[in-house]
Amino acid sequence: MSTATRLREAREAAGLSARGLCIRAGVSLGLAALIESGAKGMGHKSAHAFAEVLGVSSGWLLFGEGVKRPRKRAA
Repeated sequence: MSTATRLREAREAAGLSARGLCIRAGVSLGLAALIESGAKGMGHKSAHAFAEVLGVSSGWLLFGEGVKRPRKRAA
């Protein structure tokens, strides 16, 4: 599974739109779109910001390593 796929799947599992994720993570929507499309790789800073919002590890987002910690959304 690619970094792009892991990011998209984690975002969708968290119930967030791309825009919602970017606002919470402080990352531009343009950058997130490039990452999710696979046109650009994800750097450590972006991975950490996305991971914090999504409740997963940055290692999992970047490399598929470690445990994907699913985040339970409050009702």
